[in-house]
Amino acid sequence: MIRPLALGAAALMAVGSGVTASAASAHAANPTALAEVRALLAEAPVLTGSAQSSTAPVRILRHAPEQPLYTQIVQRERYWTIDESWKTAYKQLAATVPAGLTNAGSGAVHGPKLRDDLKFTDDEPNTLPSGLADAELVIAVAPDGHGKAAIGVFAQAAPQPKRPASEIVPTSQGHARVWVRTPSGRRIRVNTVHGAAARLLAQDFDALQVAPSEIMACPLDSGRREVVRFTVGKARITATLGFCGLVEVTRNGHQLPALWSSGAFANDVAADLGPRPGSDNHKRPATEFVPAAAQHATIVRSDPTDGAKPVTVRLGAKQASRLAKIFDRLRTQPLDTVHCNVAGGPQTAVTFRTTQHKWVAREGACTNVVVHRDGKRLPTLLPSATWERVVKHLLGRAPMRAEAAVRSTG
Repeated sequence: MIRPLALGAAALMAVGSGVTASAASAHAANPTALAEVRALLAEAPVLTGSAQSSTAPVRILRHAPEQPLYTQIVQRERYWTIDESWKTAYKQLAATVPAGLTNAGSGAVHGPKLRDDLKFTDDEPNTLPSGLADAELVIAVAPDGHGKAAIGVFAQAAPQPKRPASEIVPTSQGHARVWVRTPSGRRIRVNTVHGAAARLLAQDFDALQVAPSEIMACPLDSGRREVVRFTVGKARITATLGFCGLVEVTRNGHQLPALWSSGAFANDVAADLGPRPGSDNHKRPATEFVPAAAQHATIVRSDPTDGAKPVTVRLGAKQASRLAKIFDRLRTQPLDTVHCNVAGGPQTAVTFRTTQHKWVAREGACTNVVVHRDGKRLPTLLPSATWERVVKHLLGRAPMRAEAAVRSTG
């Protein structure tokens, strides 16, 4: 039987005051984040005829299927059950995107038993209040084992950490030093930029956002680094790229909060360093680019070594187009890339489809982005900071970890 949806204020009336706090938000909640999650819950769809539950009706709903990688995340949950097929209930809930939100994709978890199955959809606010780094409304539906549907709605928001004033570089900066540091510690491609180039470098550096301190895992640490050094009065501010999509920052040798890198800053650094010598800087073939017509994409994360269930996320047109553009900006892997010596482990596969072709980009604990188009191998690519961050965000899962030694092949 098709059941109508109650939204907004009607949803609040249906659930009363039943709001539970997750373990992730046991600390004093950030007021802006708390207000945002309450607003998201107020817009969450509720199926008419559903019964509210004070706790998760099934084990798989005890935790959100997507969890942003922030320790300061604020999360609130609500639960229902309904005498309806769980797949039918999910279809109805996923068909309605609350006003002011955009669907960011959907996903599913499948296990050996029916109680291990789950489907979820993820909606994001079109605009975020100042001071927030992220917000999500995740709706998950699972079978309760008795022919009914168990529903969990998770509203999440994370405050954006502030950058210390000591880390900011004046945009009037007259010069900056850039270089590449090899795995052996040697400096190569050293250059000094002046004028407009230095000001642009400082501007894009100042625009970077603080990264959560707990995210310090990489698919592979190659040991190569791009380094930028600003001299501000008597202070030397050094920004180091090339580790986990982060920019490590020191001031006169003292560690400051790490930042998320950005495409703009990374492009500035690449331009200031000049072209890489050798044959590894050739242009990518046109067949490797994903056209704008690719309106669908799927991300699958699996790890057969730990027995974890694969996670599949299907992206909507907006997210697929954005990810395709990021993919098209990836660079070809240089010949001197280092590789770790451990096989297996977690792997992420991103698939883009058009009416004519299929691209599959796989990345593992010890690989860069291995690309196939219609089954034919294309040049391997280097994952950019933006690619890593967006894929991890869409998956809502922790970064891939590899406790691996490395050896140089260059």
